[in-house]
Formats: sequence, structure tokens, C-alpha cells
Amino acid sequence: MLHKIGTLHGLVIGPCRFILIEILDLNIMKNLILFFVTCTIATGAFLAGTTMDNPLPAFIVAFVVWMLFLYRVSKR
Repeated sequence: MLHKIGTLHGLVIGPCRFILIEILDLNIMKNLILFFVTCTIATGAFLAGTTMDNPLPAFIVAFVVWMLFLYRVSKR
């Protein structure tokens, strides 16, 4: 859908119009919010793991969060 080019009153409207329509789609917004939440949790876990004596639990949390994100996005 992003490769289509439309016209409006003789003016060429590029792919930006279709990008905006796609961004407003609810599924994409859910994925974007989920991505930001995943990044925040994973970053916090990785940073916590760098200061712990045993960083393995924090690293496990970070990787599991990314696996859950990828699983949920691939289901859609």
C-alpha cells in the first residue's frame, strides 16, 4: 500500500499520505506502544543486571520480554 501514488486536484501526493493512514491504524499503534514498553523494560533489566552480583535473572527477564514481544507481533 505504501507504493501507491494518488492525485488530488492534479497534484501528486506521494507515499507520505499512505504512511500517515497506516500509522493511524490501531494495530500499528498497539505494536508501537508495545515496542516502547518492551524497550523500557528490557533496558531497565539490562542496566540492573550490570550492577548486580548475579546478573543472570535480570538478563533472563530482558530476553523473555523481547521473546514475548516477538511472539505477540508475529501472531498478528
